[in-house]
Amino acid sequence: MVTNTVYFVITAFVTIFATKINTFQMIEKLKNLYGEEGIVTKENILEILKLKNPMTTEVSLRKQIMQMSRKGFLQSVRQGVYTLNVKPVYHFEPNETLIKIRRIFTRKFPEISYCIWSSDSLNNFMVHQPFKKLIIFEVEKELLEPTFHLFSDLNFNAFILPDEKTMEQFVIGKENPIIIKPLINKSPTIKVKNCNVPAIEKILVDTYCDKEIFSFYQGSELQNIFNYSDKSVAINYSKLLSYAHGRSRRAEITNFLQNQTNINPEKFQK
Repeated sequence: MVTNTVYFVITAFVTIFATKINTFQMIEKLKNLYGEEGIVTKENILEILKLKNPMTTEVSLRKQIMQMSRKGFLQSVRQGVYTLNVKPVYHFEPNETLIKIRRIFTRKFPEISYCIWSSDSLNNFMVHQPFKKLIIFEVEKELLEPTFHLFSDLNFNAFILPDEKTMEQFVIGKENPIIIKPLINKSPTIKVKNCNVPAIEKILVDTYCDKEIFSFYQGSELQNIFNYSDKSVAINYSKLLSYAHGRSRRAEITNFLQNQTNINPEKFQK
């Protein structure tokens, strides 16, 4: 009885140890086949697993991918596609001004969805730095007018969906202008410092789509923003294109990614 128990414990230990070794072996094999910055698919990983165990199941595959991701060896770029070049996750950090605006809004409308950010979050991805920044406040469509009056009554420079002419004549030059716009359904947001802020995928899509608001971020600068963000932070292109679809711009943005950026098309093309 004792002998069997000892045998079982030793066997279990060896199995666990071998699994850990296999994770590193898997990464080395993937890097040898696809390069240090390679793009790999779920099917690529399954092929390697089946070389060692032809009976590898879908469950085992998911566990292997999860283990490699948790250990920081693998990162998702879209559904079923991964990169070996793992990058930091981008978190927009709201400053005291944005936190104050959030507090004012949530005190008045505690149950209403919103998203807040500022255009200076794009500065790290740009070559030419703009002199002014915009505060973007997104809220449910029915609350656009009440939100505008809430901020205006407190002497904030607030504007509802300004067109390009309004931007040029009245918005640019104001201190901390707040652009109020509708919050798109299923927008990718995260919570930082108790503020609902956009994920990088939302920032990129909105900068592309809202050309009148972000007129000074267009042209070659827009290409820089996409290229540099792709090089420096983690982007999930399934999430990005799903949000673009929600804005009815999926095909247009896919075409932009393919023809006007240096981003590896394997990241966003099926």
